[in-house]
Amino acid sequence: MLARLSKPHRGMPSFRVVTGLGLVVALVCSCGSAPEVSEPTTTAAVTEPAADTTTAATATTLGTTATTLGTTTTSEAPPETTAHSAKFVSVVERGSLNVGVFNVALLPFADPGDGSGFEPDLAREIARRLFGEVEVVWVPVRSADRFEALRNDTIDLLMRATVRTVSREQEGTPSSNYFLDGVAVTVRADSGISSLADLESKLIGVTAGSEIESVLSARLAAMDVGAEFLQIDDPAQRMATLDGGEVDGIAWEISNAMIEGGKRDDLTTLLVEYTQPMAIWTADPGFAAEVDAVLLEIIGDGTWRQLFARWFGMEPPWTEDELLALPPIDR
Repeated sequence: MLARLSKPHRGMPSFRVVTGLGLVVALVCSCGSAPEVSEPTTTAAVTEPAADTTTAATATTLGTTATTLGTTTTSEAPPETTAHSAKFVSVVERGSLNVGVFNVALLPFADPGDGSGFEPDLAREIARRLFGEVEVVWVPVRSADRFEALRNDTIDLLMRATVRTVSREQEGTPSSNYFLDGVAVTVRADSGISSLADLESKLIGVTAGSEIESVLSARLAAMDVGAEFLQIDDPAQRMATLDGGEVDGIAWEISNAMIEGGKRDDLTTLLVEYTQPMAIWTADPGFAAEVDAVLLEIIGDGTWRQLFARWFGMEPPWTEDELLALPPIDR
């Protein structure tokens, strides 16, 4: 669960998130760095069928925005400009926008099988505003292959919970931030642990070789809280380690806490720190500028906030200014 450090959020169901000051937040969610998971071999691209006006029962309206699991259409013409990027022109000529997504289902971020999730909805809204009417094609890509898919034009956009780092900016051009990941500690709800201060003398499981331990250690040291750490070699065993009572809590990415821990109401999640800004990536700097202008419009007019609330079951735990301000990670 997520909570801003300055003040609690109230009135939201499912798993709780507590800040270091002991503020409790209720959260519902079904969500390498941001979730870098072990994945199967990349599957073939999944093309969304054209929307059928008689059967598109999944159509959803967000303010003035209408999206479906098929081709996104609108009666509005795309904005007129004097010149477009080469990538923009190629998308128009092709009649489709190829979007790189997870090759496994990781809701609420995305399910490539049916094009559901926060990222697909955001991609559809970007496509609608940029192109008016265009087919959106989901192209499942693995973590190791995602930037190569951008460079060889297999995909036009990469929307795969990909964190902005300085080194990655040599591989593609990022947009402004659309999500912030970071470090959280998940504990059993009946553990009596309700704040980071309660981790004194507790044993916390962390993934071996990750940066999570250093981030959490620094935060606890600043609070003069002493905790011990258990290295877990297999990330898939983190929850089993907690359930088996081998540790008092597990430290992991906030996004993973949302994906796995958010399905259970017997767990509580404590926010440690937001450290990882996620961005949309492109290989064409001109197209990146066009995409970013539309993304900022979506963030500014409240559509992004509505999409977030729909898929994560809560209002965003950061303001739009906080979302956009976090710089790329220096690595």
